[in-house]
Amino acid sequence: MGLAQLARFRRTYNAGDVICRQGEEAHEFFILESGAIGIYCNDQKVAQVDVVGDYIGELGVLLKQKRNATMKCEEPTQCFALPANGLDRLLAANPDVAMKLIISLAQRLDETTGKLHALHAA
Repeated sequence: MGLAQLARFRRTYNAGDVICRQGEEAHEFFILESGAIGIYCNDQKVAQVDVVGDYIGELGVLLKQKRNATMKCEEPTQCFALPANGLDRLLAANPDVAMKLIISLAQRLDETTGKLHALHAA
């Protein structure tokens, strides 16, 4: 899916805007176009997404679960908000998007595993 096709899903946020809250139903996931999004669990910042093209909020959509974190814009931000009900079609029609999503999830799992190892070693 090219940028022209994604344009209708573009959203613009100001610094401080909350995109979604922990505990809410996940009806869409996001692809960062510009800016930075802080990830907060129980009001504590645990991560920041600031790499253009990164996926955010996909776990709730993929697992059909409530959001496990709040996403708040750290600066003016643009992203694409893709509806959950179209995710299957998006991935089937765009294997490159599916592969990027798989790689993103694998990287996050690897980072989390590394943090767990560090905690147990301390």
